[in-house]
Amino acid sequence: MKNRALSLKQVGERLGIGQTSLRKLFVELKAYKAGGQWRIDESDLEAYVAAQKAKRQPRITEAEAVEKAFDPDALLPDVPEEARL
Repeated sequence: MKNRALSLKQVGERLGIGQTSLRKLFVELKAYKAGGQWRIDESDLEAYVAAQKAKRQPRITEAEAVEKAFDPDALLPDVPEEARL
């Protein structure tokens, strides 16, 4: 299967970012010039997106956030329990 070379416009549309932001990612996306135009291989774009998804922290539910907000250990992790009121 031949790897498809995407234009900057195509990549920007897929990522939902503008040209300026996209140019900042040239190294990570392995951009190259072909025929005087910048291109990014579709497989490199897919690998970049997968890596970004893997880096994301799992989202917590509202209930989990409330539970953490009222957890004294989360608020005072370095204070010994006997010193707490």
